[in-house]
Amino acid sequence: MPKTQTATPAFVTQLTLPRDGEAIDAGDINSPSTDLLGNTLYLYGLIAEQQRTIDELVKARGGITLTTPGQLLLEPGRTYTYADAIGIGRVDGYAGSVDLAALDVPAGVTLTFGPDPAPGASSTLTVTVAPEAVAGTYNITLTGTGPDGKSARTILPAVVAGQTQRSSFTFDTARTGSVDRAAGKTAATFVVAVQRQGNFADPINLSVTNLPAGITATWSKNPATGNGALEPMASVLTLTVGASVPAGTYNLNVRAEGGGVVRTQGVALAVTSAATGTDASYTLETVYDAGDPLVVNGATVYVNRTGGYTGPVTLSVGQQASGPVILVNGQPWTTTVAGNTARITADGASRGLSNSGVAPLPNSYSGSATYGLVRGEAVVGGVLMTRFAALQYRWGNKTYGAAGTSDVVTS
Repeated sequence: MPKTQTATPAFVTQLTLPRDGEAIDAGDINSPSTDLLGNTLYLYGLIAEQQRTIDELVKARGGITLTTPGQLLLEPGRTYTYADAIGIGRVDGYAGSVDLAALDVPAGVTLTFGPDPAPGASSTLTVTVAPEAVAGTYNITLTGTGPDGKSARTILPAVVAGQTQRSSFTFDTARTGSVDRAAGKTAATFVVAVQRQGNFADPINLSVTNLPAGITATWSKNPATGNGALEPMASVLTLTVGASVPAGTYNLNVRAEGGGVVRTQGVALAVTSAATGTDASYTLETVYDAGDPLVVNGATVYVNRTGGYTGPVTLSVGQQASGPVILVNGQPWTTTVAGNTARITADGASRGLSNSGVAPLPNSYSGSATYGLVRGEAVVGGVLMTRFAALQYRWGNKTYGAAGTSDVVTS
């Protein structure tokens, strides 16, 4: 007798198996048409559910990961830049720009990213640490978020070092200097080095105290500015000694002040006696301005005094009926100087000439040339001393002057 066995509802409601071992045929299956229709709808529903699962899996594909440069060692008052240090991993071709942010950042520390949002595989991290940042070890959380909400996070360890030195400075210069007036010297120079500690960055005002009458102090740079830990030539002090200052050693104090900090250092300046009698003299020297000799216009005549001579010197250039007017300290042809320098220039415009100028002309210059001299006259020890220095200058398309001599004439 046939046996009835319940089958899986997904396909049929009943399956009849023969007991006599004969093959199963359509007559053995009780499958009403309504049951077949129910099985078909069930299969369609199952397929739809599987498609929804596949769609969700596809949607979940892709994502981001973040990597950091490792532990940061930071000092107060400094800024650090880590190029391309924030790595952005993109899973399964994820292409969205990633917004970067930092959480749990310690007070006094600022993190910025560039670019942000980051469209590529990395971003540059810049960390600014304020001078008042508190020392310690911190775990900073970095997050990255895509436009579809996908996100990642990682920990960036950071150590902020303690302020090891008080904000301050020191300076140093030579303890001794000398002015050998017998050799014609009138000044001594002192190089001032500044060392800054604890991120000291204030300007430093420099001065010399207890200067005696006749000695003056000038600085190449005052106040001394900068933020380098060591500035070996922050400024140069020049002490100039007048002729009236007696010979001897003068103890001076160099003073530096800035940011509420004051430093002083003693300097001993030795001044020798000036030479007298026949040792007193002077010479002249022409130094042309730097530049194209066919363009520049100017030279400095130096009065090199020796043996203690400090009197006036009359400088003159031989007048020419044609050509440019030569100006000595702005005066035509001649002037008297009490100092150690005079400026020489050519004025061609007043005579309708162009491109006139005082300059050391090359041998290849095509215009005509002649000798030119600056003449110096001074009464030294009751004797008229005359000195000469060479001078060259252009005259439109011509020149006056060539290599001269330093003849000495006394009368």
